[in-house]
Amino acid sequence: MDALPHIAFALVAISFAVRDILRLRCLAMVASAVAIAYELTQYRLGLDARAANALWHLFFMSINAYQIWALIYGERHTRFSDEERAVYEQTFRDLTRLEFRKLLDAAEWRDAEPGAVLTEENRPVADVMYIVRGQATVESGGHHKARLGAGQFLGEMSYVTGETASATVRVTEPLRYVAWPRPRLRALLRRRPSIRFTMSSVLGVDMSRKLRRSIGEA
Repeated sequence: MDALPHIAFALVAISFAVRDILRLRCLAMVASAVAIAYELTQYRLGLDARAANALWHLFFMSINAYQIWALIYGERHTRFSDEERAVYEQTFRDLTRLEFRKLLDAAEWRDAEPGAVLTEENRPVADVMYIVRGQATVESGGHHKARLGAGQFLGEMSYVTGETASATVRVTEPLRYVAWPRPRLRALLRRRPSIRFTMSSVLGVDMSRKLRRSIGEA
């Protein structure tokens, strides 16, 4: 029975390293159940477990201290170019600087000239794209539907629904954009729930604005 507190605290320690919130909570619940079983046993036997508790709490403090240091160090030493900083300030402020750096590391910076087609109606879309500067038109069924400019996404609807492109997007002015290849983006968001939540929110806001604009123009 003396091994029970160590098992409980080991589970809690493992949960500290888990980024997925569901798994973290499951581990924490199992750890609590083991700890309760131990405490009940000790109460029955009249034994003292304070020394084990103190040592494990000291260990947890060390883990948390390291994680806090790593976060502060990462935030202070993350550097952006002027272009990257502008994107961060305009759209991704809900991410920490370190999280945004990881998001950028999964992306590619690209340029497109007038006439280039970024998405084609009823065809698969390879990337989620964010316009940094320049303009593009949205065409569906051969008709002009809307214009896209700096601070807007394209390919996000296909990414969310898994369907083909609902429209053709054609560049009308020299375009600078950030592109996230879909497999790479999905892999990152699986590993980083906090980035996933923020990205979902950002894409949701963008789609909502486009929907309101399309209703207003109808």
